[in-house]
Amino acid sequence: MGPVGPAGAAGPAGPAGSAGTNALLNATAVFTSGPGGASVTGALPVSGTFTTAGGAVVILASGSAYASGGGTIGLTVLVDDVARGELRSYTNEGSSHKALVSSGIVVRSLGAGTHTLTFQALGGTLSDINDYFSATVLEYR
Repeated sequence: MGPVGPAGAAGPAGPAGSAGTNALLNATAVFTSGPGGASVTGALPVSGTFTTAGGAVVILASGSAYASGGGTIGLTVLVDDVARGELRSYTNEGSSHKALVSSGIVVRSLGAGTHTLTFQALGGTLSDINDYFSATVLEYR
């Protein structure tokens, strides 16, 4: 390849982009035990709504609970009354509030529109005003 000459003059500006967002990710705090969303504590079940443009979402879910005796505790994560995943933990002693193992739950092909997210207790799991729940939905566009 031979020598390269000087760069030419800059061309005209391109057309303006379309109005709207070009974000690749949309995050919605459905409910939370801290700032940024509706604060949720207390007895299960707990619910909140979120809206998507349709496609894949990831639900970041966490919470706490207890049992009257030792054993497995947990909750089911439902979207529009369909079970999508679970959070579980184990407690050795009764009436001791424990953090449930947090989870990122992938939901593929969720239709566009408003959806209801619900946390529902597994059998033998209890919760009260001393328990906290958080759910954030990440929508990939």
